[in-house]
Amino acid sequence: MKGTVRSRDKCEVCKGTFSSIKHPITKDIIDLMCESCKTRPRYFFIDARDFKAGKIYKDKRGHKYDSFLMASRQLEKMRSEFDEGSFDSADYIAAKLQEYKITQMVDLWIEKIKIDKSSSYVRHVRSEIDQHVIPFFKEKKVEDIRDIRSSHIDDLYYKLIAKTLQPKTVKNVLVNFKTFLKRLHNLEIIQRMPVFPEVKVPEKARGWINREKQELIMSKIPVKHHLIFETLMETAERPGEVCAHKKKDLLDGEICIERAFDERGRTKTSKTGKVIYRGISLQLWNKLQEHSKGSLPEAWLFLDEWNKPYSQDRLYRIWRRAAEAAKIDISLYNGTRHSRASQKRLEKEKEIAEACRKELGHASAATTMKHYARSRREEILT
Repeated sequence: MKGTVRSRDKCEVCKGTFSSIKHPITKDIIDLMCESCKTRPRYFFIDARDFKAGKIYKDKRGHKYDSFLMASRQLEKMRSEFDEGSFDSADYIAAKLQEYKITQMVDLWIEKIKIDKSSSYVRHVRSEIDQHVIPFFKEKKVEDIRDIRSSHIDDLYYKLIAKTLQPKTVKNVLVNFKTFLKRLHNLEIIQRMPVFPEVKVPEKARGWINREKQELIMSKIPVKHHLIFETLMETAERPGEVCAHKKKDLLDGEICIERAFDERGRTKTSKTGKVIYRGISLQLWNKLQEHSKGSLPEAWLFLDEWNKPYSQDRLYRIWRRAAEAAKIDISLYNGTRHSRASQKRLEKEKEIAEACRKELGHASAATTMKHYARSRREEILT
């Protein structure tokens, strides 16, 4: 039969070699022992040169063979794989085994997601795993990615809670690590997917401002930056999207949204990956046409005083200074994109309230909405 279990140890008492002990009936080798001293080796190895796999001193988890039975079981599995035609010597080479270390698998995953993920996402994922996940598994002495179990994930969850981290942070850490393990599961590197707990995050009020407060902040922004912020407020684009506009994006009273800048100023597709055409007011359209007159289609639409496209960070800094000067505590994202959506919702609610008031013949829309127009939870279903 292919392969043999051997030991390179010498007897600690007589310095002799270890001999094979055979089963009295089957004559199969069942152990190694020094005949004179009756001692056994501390470690074993599999002589797998018949499999063209050399000498194997550790199992697939990187553990040394500290018993004959442990090595023998591995050898029987190798023989079975060889008979079935599924044996791969690379699975037993030490350098190959190192690829399944948690730290190395994380490094490989990070390098791959850099291709299609934003730099900010990659940076946050890297930081969360390095700060919370890697130290946890080192403390648990779990090195191989295939040894992770649901019990470890449960312990990690309570470890994160014990650090008094915000629920959102706990959820981010677990979701990102789950995404990583899910990919390994799809690639059949791990055989089972650990169970992850559900983390409930309390809904936090984002805050928004009305048009009057937006105008107050705009009055604190230098005039040379007004047009890009006017576009941002009216179109409710993301900061990275408005910075990446080109002259060719202006089409028949609409503005095309199909690209964005990431935090490092690199061009990418928009967050949704879709091309969106958004209508704009005649007033803003005329301003943008006048602003881009004479520019080539591929020219950037908004340039700063150094004749370079604005960056997201630049917009955030300009807004923050203006908001502080106006004594309004709100971020750029909430003050533009969220505020635009909230303003539109309020406008629609007022239109609905006025239509209901007229239909019911009330003097005040407030009376209609307060006493007559009820919410869905008050509907009688039985």
